[in-house]
Amino acid sequence: MDSRTLRRWALYALLVVANILILTTAFGSKVRVSAPALSKSQPTTNTFIYMPLVSKPSEPMTLQQNHTSYIEQEAEQQVLHLVGEVTNQSGKNVRNILLEASLFDRNGALLSTIQGYLALNLLPNGATTCFNLATALPDGFEKYELKVLSSETVEGDETAVESYITNERFDRDFGWYTVNGVATYAIGNISGDVAVAATFYDKQNQVIGCELSFANFPETEVPEPGVFSFYYMGGNAPKVTSAQTLAVNVPIGME
Repeated sequence: MDSRTLRRWALYALLVVANILILTTAFGSKVRVSAPALSKSQPTTNTFIYMPLVSKPSEPMTLQQNHTSYIEQEAEQQVLHLVGEVTNQSGKNVRNILLEASLFDRNGALLSTIQGYLALNLLPNGATTCFNLATALPDGFEKYELKVLSSETVEGDETAVESYITNERFDRDFGWYTVNGVATYAIGNISGDVAVAATFYDKQNQVIGCELSFANFPETEVPEPGVFSFYYMGGNAPKVTSAQTLAVNVPIGME
């Protein structure tokens, strides 16, 4: 490199230093030297998190949530009634569905437990019917819990019998809710009594009553429908707004 080139680079460096000094003197601390912004890296692929799918199978016997409790004066004692419905989702006909109720006071202390069965001994697959567990009212009773304890599978033909309510109403003269209906069946599918359970509901579709009766079939050569009737009495009778029946054939020896 010749002397002329060296002098030219030296003069350029001197001018740069002079400009920096001038700027610093003029603007003081306002001069900022910023580093170039670094570009943010962008992911080249999407990230997914896969959660396992968990499904709980339906319970074979489903206790419906429209159950209620009520207290009635019977003879010389108060009786607690727990009424509700159970649905059979087992895929088979079942019998002897055993329920248990735990009774508690307001602090959650266990007072007693009671057990009982559905109104109908047999419950066909897919059907729903009612129960009424009754016991002497324990002192301090405030709340209860219900559960299905056990059931038995029935091997054999379908036991459901078609039932129809022909009329239902509250009779103010007698103070009961009356239900009349008929039960029908195919020839050869009846081998014993036909039991009929009636579930009584209030306007919120809560169960407030459960009764059992039997269909009376005429003794004729040609099968005719059997008739049944219910007369639901008690403090809840005026609250009933609808009823539903389920009829089943109870074969001889299975009562």
